[in-house]
Amino acid sequence: MSEIDVERALKALDGNTALLKDLAIMFNEDAPVLLEELKNAVKGNHPMNVRSAVHSLKGLIATFYAKTGVDIAQRLEDAAAAGELDLFYCGELDRLEECIHSVQGEFEKLGWVTRPRSTNSRRPDDAADCRPEDALKFIPQP
Repeated sequence: MSEIDVERALKALDGNTALLKDLAIMFNEDAPVLLEELKNAVKGNHPMNVRSAVHSLKGLIATFYAKTGVDIAQRLEDAAAAGELDLFYCGELDRLEECIHSVQGEFEKLGWVTRPRSTNSRRPDDAADCRPEDALKFIPQP
């Protein structure tokens, strides 16, 4: 299954394929920088900076209708807005990063961009301190 919805993205841009490709190039350049800013803000325990970075990433991801990534980013943004950064250590930040890499991989398969080399930076190694209730706190309940 595709992470991005090219058809919907093109429809939102009135079918302008050249513009969509340009946006993919921008995503490929900006997402790694924003991801690094996000990780640094999490490490530094700066919820407002975390919220800003994850909000910007959500906007980049939403451009391509990558629902999984938008949903993850929204949960993380809500957590940061509440000053709760525990969720970032419970695998959600890794999931967001995986989604970003998946989107970049799809751009590469489409021939729109080449993937930049990864810095292979990782989140802080505090996953052992993760409690399930922290992860569940920001998942919408029916």
